[in-house]
Amino acid sequence: MARKSKKREAGSGTIYKRKDGRWQGQYVSGRDPITGKLLRHSVYGKTQKEVATKLRDATANIDRGTYQEPNQITIATYAQEYFSICAVNLAHSTQVTYQKILGKTIFFPRSARSS
Repeated sequence: MARKSKKREAGSGTIYKRKDGRWQGQYVSGRDPITGKLLRHSVYGKTQKEVATKLRDATANIDRGTYQEPNQITIATYAQEYFSICAVNLAHSTQVTYQKILGKTIFFPRSARSS
């Protein structure tokens, strides 16, 4: 008697072992509205079971409608938002110092400044 093949459910994602020994799972969250290409995302883990759990959670969120697409926020934007939240608890001189540091390193790094 022929063996029945184990076929995955459509939309359940893909799991495979990488060359570095870690496991990777990929799932599709939809299509890009401009290009029409599939939006593929990856989850990683040390074991196949760990990745399968993460993959199941991600696809369940998509099915429930609670999935939130990873945003493409820049470090500069994040730093500015974080600083504005934390600034209320800082002394004025500390705020000025932090703004200078952020300005030199994040907002206007040396490579972007004209000499």
